[in-house]
Amino acid sequence: MAEVKELLTYLLGIGQEDLDILQMTVRALIVYPLGIAMVHAGDKRFLGGIAAFDFLLAIIIGSILSRAISGSAPFLPSIAASFALVLLHRGFAALGFRWDGFATLVKGKPRELVRDGEIQWSAMKKSSIGEEDLRGAVRRQGGTLSLDHVRAAFLERNGDIS
Repeated sequence: MAEVKELLTYLLGIGQEDLDILQMTVRALIVYPLGIAMVHAGDKRFLGGIAAFDFLLAIIIGSILSRAISGSAPFLPSIAASFALVLLHRGFAALGFRWDGFATLVKGKPRELVRDGEIQWSAMKKSSIGEEDLRGAVRRQGGTLSLDHVRAAFLERNGDIS
């Protein structure tokens, strides 16, 4: 057990002031999946039509690369960590393409908000969507003023209502 703790301490650079390429890359590979989980725990709607794992990648890479440019983090480890994240992202996308279960884990799943004209209040509550927000989306998408004419409406994985 002590060897595992020592290895993790080294790989994560715990207690070190300067991180090397391996340590920054390992940290990036751990932070990305944890970040996806955190974004999923939040509200889908703030993503504005972008899947959580795409959104998170853009933010993390932007942060890492800005530090590489400004010099507040070592250049090569920052570049290596960014490339590792892009490769991890592509790997997640490929796995999601092949296995729906993994895609659901990474991207989430759609929620049915309206079924045969009836609002599904439990899904609305889970999604933190008010009735007026739903009605506005229905007007934009379907051009109808009444939910009675809506066979189904979903909160999609990217936060859009369709």
